[in-house]
Parts: sequence; C-alpha cells; structure tokens
Amino acid sequence: MTLHVRTTSGTPTCWGEGQIFGADDVIRLTPSNVTLETISAGGGHACGVTTTGTLVCWGSWAYQVYESAVPQGSFRQVTSGDYHDCALSTDDSVVCWGFGEDGEVGSCSGDEVCGQATPPPGEFLQIDAGTLYSCGVRLDGTVECWGNNDSGQSDAPEGTFKQVRCGSQKSCGVRPGGTIECWPGSAYAPRPEYRIAQLSVSTGVMCAITDDGLVLCP
Repeated sequence: MTLHVRTTSGTPTCWGEGQIFGADDVIRLTPSNVTLETISAGGGHACGVTTTGTLVCWGSWAYQVYESAVPQGSFRQVTSGDYHDCALSTDDSVVCWGFGEDGEVGSCSGDEVCGQATPPPGEFLQIDAGTLYSCGVRLDGTVECWGNNDSGQSDAPEGTFKQVRCGSQKSCGVRPGGTIECWPGSAYAPRPEYRIAQLSVSTGVMCAITDDGLVLCP
C-alpha cells in the first residue's frame, strides 16, 4: 500500500493504493470533520495534530493502529513509522503507541498492540519515527534513539543537533551550524557551503532544503 498526504487550509487530502479503513471498519482516505496543524504519513496509515492540539489517526487495520490506542492530551507534533507512532506533547514529553516487537514503543514485546507505551523519559524538542525505531532531539540538543538497532541506526553520535530524521536502517541529523551527519557510516551530504534548514530521510533516499530554499537530493 502507498499513502500520500497533503493539506489545504488545514483539511487533509490523501491518495494512494489499497483499501484504508478507519476504526468503524469503513473505508476512509481522510478523517472527517477535523482541521490539522501538522500531519505525518507512515506505513499504510497517517496521524495528525488538530488545531485544538488533539491527535487523530486513520489507516489500515492491517497495522492495527487503533483509534482507541491514540493517547489523549495536548500535542504539538506527531510522527508515524511503519508500525508505530509517537507524539510530542505540549509539556515536551513523548508518548508512543503501536507494535512493539523491536521496542519502538518502549517496553512492549511480541506482535501485540501496546497502546500507550513508554518511550525514554524527559523533555524533547523534536521527534521522528523510522521503520522500527524512533529518535528525538532533547532540550539540550543531544539525540536519543529507541527501538530496532540491527544496523546501528539507533546509535546516535555525541554532540548537539537541531533536527533528527529516521529512515529504515539509517538516521541523519542537522547540526546547529546547518551541516548533516548520518549514522551508521557515511551518507550523502551537501557541500559545506550549504546550510541545511530542513531534512527528510526515507529508505534509500535523503533530501534537504537549504536556508535559501534550494532543494538537494542525492
């Protein structure tokens, strides 16, 4: 299944391949009666933060991201992986839900749906969910990752970052000076004269937006 998402005036529009179901077992490509501030698409599903700070998720039953597992509260960011989701609350704490066989939602095990599991404690500036793991930038700029680490993608380097992005088996971050560092190993990086403002990482591809609006992809 392929799912793409965009918003127009806060109303989400989705398109792609396959049947996508809501919790009421009705085919649903978009949530109803919501206006979103932010949105994130994962494996066969998507989640968003509404203008009132609540969370809404919709997508395939196959990945069992049940609406009943979506946490209550006030949030400012949500990020969707293949089999799990994480959200950053307005008090800067992180909550995750979904599958937990690789620890991507904390203490769960097996193929059960864990609901509100426990990611690392503490306060974060920004988070991102990868295939079977997640990473976050703490208030002091250091990065902490949790979940699958079979390729070293959760072994964040020392030092500070202003943004982190997760793919399948590789993670990348933007340093305060606008340079990119990836782990494990080396990866494509723009020439040092470019200062990076935004970064996106997926399986086998990375793109960045520079401070002057130039889009760079390998």
